[in-house]
Amino acid sequence: MLSTRTLRLTLVVALTLPAAAPLLAMAQSGKSKPPPKQRSVEEDMVLDRRLMKPPSGAGFYIAPMHDLPGQFSLVLADADNRTVADAFRADQIIIFEAILSEAKRFAQTDEAVGKRKPITTRFYDKREPAFMVDVAKLGSRSQFFVTVTCLTGQLTMDAGSLRRGDEKASPLFYDILKRVQEARAATQPPG
Repeated sequence: MLSTRTLRLTLVVALTLPAAAPLLAMAQSGKSKPPPKQRSVEEDMVLDRRLMKPPSGAGFYIAPMHDLPGQFSLVLADADNRTVADAFRADQIIIFEAILSEAKRFAQTDEAVGKRKPITTRFYDKREPAFMVDVAKLGSRSQFFVTVTCLTGQLTMDAGSLRRGDEKASPLFYDILKRVQEARAATQPPG
């Protein structure tokens, strides 16, 4: 009499055996699967171009430099894939955060709004020429432009726009401000 376990094992082997029969026959005859077709260098290059697309478009990166306490790495890229990058001291980042915060507050007001042409207001600190934010207002819209000047050059990026009063607005500018605040918070001692 067969146990239930032996019966199940026999049943599984019996069910899989027909599917394995062609492989077993191929192995017994000495034949193997043909090797996969090799791609040419040109085919590899085309495949690489399709699969490996570099990031593109406007972007912003900031992070504390752990090997240099009190320093931050910052990269700004515009829609044409031009970039500037440099290291900045904590006091410079504090000023940048203040400029961004003030520009955000101003962009949400109806102060200095153009009726036919945009009116642009620039936010900067005379002691820190590395950072500027321009807010252009026309009608009910505010447009942000962030400029970073560093050793690798100067770049102005269109950081998005918003309709004043829209609580759900999320231009890239808001993301930049949030990232600066998070990077600074990551370097603050807990307490």
